[in-house]
Amino acid sequence: MAISFGFYKSISDKNELKNSKNTIGIITEIEHRTSRGYFIHYDYKVNNKTYNDTQKLTIKKELINIGDKFKVIYSDNSFQNSELILEKPISE
Repeated sequence: MAISFGFYKSISDKNELKNSKNTIGIITEIEHRTSRGYFIHYDYKVNNKTYNDTQKLTIKKELINIGDKFKVIYSDNSFQNSELILEKPISE
């Protein structure tokens, strides 16, 4: 039952991001989870409030560093629901 709910929540969160806004996220940590791979932690701001999230790393670990900036999309209904877009780093 818990697995079903987790799957439903994941699909629901993804659907919510279809009508999203974006901001800039900064990578704050790269974590290795045994048997699960690498995960990245990142911070982003919405309305001057800082949020943080974690997601599985989907590109080579060597291509990112702590402090790198990427586009973040987040739900307009729930600012905590976000996704870091790892296609291209943002350089200032």
